[in-house]
Amino acid sequence: MLPIITQDPSLIFNSQKNLLTFYTHTNLDKAQDQVNKIRKDIEDSQFLPVHERELNLMEANISLLKEDFVTSKNLYRNALSMPNDDLQMSHILNNLAYSSWQHKKEL
Repeated sequence: MLPIITQDPSLIFNSQKNLLTFYTHTNLDKAQDQVNKIRKDIEDSQFLPVHERELNLMEANISLLKEDFVTSKNLYRNALSMPNDDLQMSHILNNLAYSSWQHKKEL
């Protein structure tokens, strides 16, 4: 039973996402490295589209926290093209507006 559980893509993604969340709170550079590692795992494994959508949103949030407003705006715009529920859509639009405002303020 253990090999079946440890090979389940949903459980693997959730454990990696938990580590990514921890890094997001403690070290943004390690968080970006973790995003890159998960991206590589997504290419090599059978992750669901919802996992990629969650990863894209987390990467956009990391870029926003790192004050890389151009990257975060692009990632949020890409996230708008994916199917989202109303709560996620409001989150994306709010953070896109904030990124745009901060980028304009920076200029």
